[in-house]
Amino acid sequence: WEHMLTHDLADRIVVETPLDDPFRDMVKDPWSVDVAVEGGAMLRIVDIERAFAGRPYVGGEPVSFTMRVDDATAPWNDGVWLVEAAEGSTRAQRTDRTADVELTANTLAPLFTAHMRPDVAAGVGLLRVNRPQALTAMAQAFTAWYPPFCNDTY
Repeated sequence: WEHMLTHDLADRIVVETPLDDPFRDMVKDPWSVDVAVEGGAMLRIVDIERAFAGRPYVGGEPVSFTMRVDDATAPWNDGVWLVEAAEGSTRAQRTDRTADVELTANTLAPLFTAHMRPDVAAGVGLLRVNRPQALTAMAQAFTAWYPPFCNDTY
C-alpha cells in the first residue's frame, strides 16, 4: 500500500477493500487517504428456516437464543424463532418462547452474514436486547471464518 502512495503519476487511486481493511493505519500520512463507504452486495433472507439450515456454525460450544423478527414483506418470517448452533450446523425453528432479542428482517441479514456484529446492532438501536446473555450467543452463532467482501461491483 505504501508503495502506491509514493508515486505521483496519478492524482487519484481507487481501491475497493473490506470495511475493516487496515490500509489507512499503515500509511505514513493517514490524512492523505480519503475513505468512502459505498453500498455493495445486498442480501434478503426470504426463508429463515432454510437460510439458517444452510449456514455453517464455526463456533466452539453449542449456543442458542430466541429472536423476534419483524418482517412485514415476508410475513412467513414474522415471529419468534429459536436459533440453535452446534457441531458445525445452525438451525432456526418457530417457538412460543419469549424473545431474547427483537429485530427487523433488515437487521437480520447483516448479522446473518457477519457483516455486522450483534453488539454493534444493539448499540445503534437496530437490535433490542431483552436478555443480555443473548448477545454473546448471537455473536458466536453469527461468527464467520471470513467477513463478507466483494471487490467486484455490478
